[in-house]
Amino acid sequence: MQNAEGRRQKAIEGALLSAFCLLTSAFVACTPPPAPAPNPTLPPPPPEVSSIVVPIHASLGSILPLIEQQVPKGATKMDVFELDPSQRFGVKYNVQRDPIALNMQNAGLHVSAHVRYAIEGCFNARGHMFPCASCGFGEPMRDLTIELQSRFDWGSNWTLQSKTTPRPVDFGVPCRPLGLNIDWKLQSLIQDQLQDVAKSIDRNTPKLAAIRPNAQQVWSSLQTPFAIGPKTWLVIDPTDIALAPIRGSGLNVTSALILRAHTRVIVGEKPSMALKPLPPLRTVTSTDNAIRIPFDVEIPYSEVSRLLTSQFGKRTYNIEGGTLAVDTIEISAGANGRMNIAASIDYRGGHLKKYRGVVYLDGIAKFDPASSRVVIEDLEYSIDPKRRGITRALDRIAHEAVRARLRQSAKWPVTDDVASLKNEIERGVTRQLASGVNLRGHVDSLEPVSATPTKDAIVIRVVAVGRAEVEITALR
Repeated sequence: MQNAEGRRQKAIEGALLSAFCLLTSAFVACTPPPAPAPNPTLPPPPPEVSSIVVPIHASLGSILPLIEQQVPKGATKMDVFELDPSQRFGVKYNVQRDPIALNMQNAGLHVSAHVRYAIEGCFNARGHMFPCASCGFGEPMRDLTIELQSRFDWGSNWTLQSKTTPRPVDFGVPCRPLGLNIDWKLQSLIQDQLQDVAKSIDRNTPKLAAIRPNAQQVWSSLQTPFAIGPKTWLVIDPTDIALAPIRGSGLNVTSALILRAHTRVIVGEKPSMALKPLPPLRTVTSTDNAIRIPFDVEIPYSEVSRLLTSQFGKRTYNIEGGTLAVDTIEISAGANGRMNIAASIDYRGGHLKKYRGVVYLDGIAKFDPASSRVVIEDLEYSIDPKRRGITRALDRIAHEAVRARLRQSAKWPVTDDVASLKNEIERGVTRQLASGVNLRGHVDSLEPVSATPTKDAIVIRVVAVGRAEVEITALR
């Protein structure tokens, strides 16, 4: 009999529970709360590709004196006649070269010099030179311009290379009085000078910029982790290096080393980095020096709770069906990557519709780039089993109104939190790498991209976007 009575009592309790669930199903499901899942772990920052530019500056001013020394400034033959190869006639001459001018035009070097000359030619009649004719003697010296074109490229040994080609000499009005071809000697002299200038330029160009030692120094120095805070390291992991095309203007030659690197911030002990060797030389056309550095900002739930309470708590709101006083808002980690909200409320809906206590909700944390705020979306009630009496105080209208009000309160800005690290990131990309080698960078913006809840904090993934270049004083 006692067993039968116990079975009847359990049946009655089950029926009452079913009726209670049916009456309150519009507000909360009468199912046991799901078993808590492990809190998610934040994945490592995805690799961000940054470009670091090493400007290269060289001046042609240093090779100009060398060319002037190695190329004769003139040639004179005035004491005796110099016979042509056929021995039919001879010449006397005075040729003077003005200073050589160098002028870079984009990737090419234009070389020119103004030449003034005087020449006299005579027929050779059995050792007697007559009749004679001249140009530039007894009158202003004739003139012409000699020109060369040089192309600059990077050699496989990381040095500057040039290939210089003389341009044909245009004498304009030839000097051929009495039908004598007396230009032959000038052509020979000038062509020899042009070849001398071309050889001198190509021989001295590699001395302008042998940059492999500098490239090796920058490549190695960047691989050393740099502390930007307590147990916080900026890591620049270079992946390749290239040289930009050569450009110039006047006597100035410019180019750039372009290093591509994966950049990130690591929290913890100083990471151990295996030194990578300098890769083979290649060339690129782009000189973009954009850097992208991902890092994480942890905001403890206690701070988030304080911020939300200060912004939305301790005040009363008019909602559909009554008033809602929100006292405190507390945020904590939930299950399955969701976040919990515990809001202490005082709801007054008239008649017997009132509730004073804690409402529990959970939702998904997302970052809203338009407002730079973390927003908890998809809010759902997660009622504490000990406080299920709330279902008797709130009907469907109150349920939706309370949830809508708390949804508006479940958002907070992160601008101040991420801005505090701007100076530290900037310090990491503005420092001396080695003697005479300085990394100079600037952070233009901080871009939060995601929000991830962990056990004790909400973690904001941020990408610092800016510019960076390396200055090598030895190349100036």
